[in-house]
Amino acid sequence: MRAGKTIIIKSKTFKRIRINFRKFFYTILEEQWHHLMDQAELQRSVGNYLGVQKLQLKMDKVNTLLDRSICKCYDCNSFEKDRVFFSEESYYFMFYPPVDPEVMKPRTWWLCPECYEKRMEILKMYRKEKYYYFHEWALTTTLAQAGLESLEDYEKFNKLWDNNNEEKQDSPLQE
Repeated sequence: MRAGKTIIIKSKTFKRIRINFRKFFYTILEEQWHHLMDQAELQRSVGNYLGVQKLQLKMDKVNTLLDRSICKCYDCNSFEKDRVFFSEESYYFMFYPPVDPEVMKPRTWWLCPECYEKRMEILKMYRKEKYYYFHEWALTTTLAQAGLESLEDYEKFNKLWDNNNEEKQDSPLQE
């Protein structure tokens, strides 16, 4: 599906049905997650850690469905509002080093129209103020804030980042 695609229901009756269906579906997934959690607790109590790992993988899949389904807005958790499809690919313009969507598959989720507009405003600000997302470090910043004059100084940035992390590991506060 194309990012920015909006699903709107105008009929009050259909909206009520949609809300009830979303809550029902979400409740079923939540109960499944809690059931898996109870099973994992039981497996842990008998020392079956391989069983716990397998259950954790299932719980992660259910959690992804809970977080990224059309049932609720990913940002504000609303069940009632219409939905807009959103793709992480919208942020790829600011990724450095650049990423290929075929190599790094974008995550997708659903937002209500208000949260979608907020994200679009933030993206416009990022574009205007030339923010970059250094995805290897999970850091969103401008070149100036990162102490870089140009993107060619990225290696300098990597060395600075590595040195800071080494200092933190050597710090007595870490012990």
